[in-house]
Amino acid sequence: FSPYWPEGLDGTDKFPENHHLLHESKSLKIVDVFIGALSAEKPHTHNLPSVMFTDHPTSVMVKFVDRQGQQKVVFENNLDKDSPQPERPLAHQMEPEPFHFVSNRDQKDYLAVRIELKKKEREKIHFKGLENRAVRVFPNEDILWDICLESNSSLSFESENE
Repeated sequence: FSPYWPEGLDGTDKFPENHHLLHESKSLKIVDVFIGALSAEKPHTHNLPSVMFTDHPTSVMVKFVDRQGQQKVVFENNLDKDSPQPERPLAHQMEPEPFHFVSNRDQKDYLAVRIELKKKEREKIHFKGLENRAVRVFPNEDILWDICLESNSSLSFESENE
């Protein structure tokens, strides 16, 4: 199985129904990720390293798709009401992703915020709308991100270069 990187199929650029661009600067993109209950997104790529935050995990399956259309499961979780609930929000450091799609196998919508990292410079981002949290993320040794999650009724952000 060989990962496939087709041109022009970045999720944020091509599929706004699942990847809504909230903010873009020289150093990052902030993307609101949505996959409805019991549905899947269209195959796409993510060409930048990122950090993914989710406050309400759901049962998902991630499949890579190769040039011939063959699929390979690369991640799968099965959450049920009896599963231990992880501390939230969950933050996952992610490398660029080749052609893939995510299936939400849960009865509830999958919601996340993906921060795609373009440049190696420090930037502070303040989120409102998830939970009271402060998360320090170290995507690589050249960059430090301070993520502040504050309670509020809607998601918003401020971006300040230091």
